[in-house]
Amino acid sequence: MSRWHHVGIEVENLLYSKAFYTEMLGFECVKERYYKGEHLVFLQKEGLMIELVKTHNDQSKSSSVHFAIEVDSIEEWRLFFQDSGMVPLEEPNQLEDFHSIFYHGPSGEQIELVEKVNDY
Repeated sequence: MSRWHHVGIEVENLLYSKAFYTEMLGFECVKERYYKGEHLVFLQKEGLMIELVKTHNDQSKSSSVHFAIEVDSIEEWRLFFQDSGMVPLEEPNQLEDFHSIFYHGPSGEQIELVEKVNDY
C-alpha cells in the first residue's frame, strides 16, 4: 500500500452532508455521478478525499465510520463548531503525542480533529 485514497460515508441526506463538508470544513466537490443506483459525491481538500454515498433505497442508516483530520489548533475548531451549534461528543483528549476531539457529522459519522503535539 502506498497511501490513503478516500473514505466512503453512507449518508442519509446528501445535500446536507455535501453542504456540511464544503461550507463548514472547506472541502471542494470534485466529482459527482450516479453508479449502480447510488448517487456519489467526491469531495477533496489538501490531499484528503471523501466519497459521500446516497443509496436510493428506503434503508437509510447512520454511518459508523470515524476518521481523523489533522488541524493546527483544536481550540480554534472547537470555537468554530461551537459557534455553529455543534457540540463535541466528549471533552478533548490530551494524549502525550496529540490532542483530539470528536464530533458527529451529518449522518452520524464521527469526525476526529487531531492536533499533533509531538511527532509519533
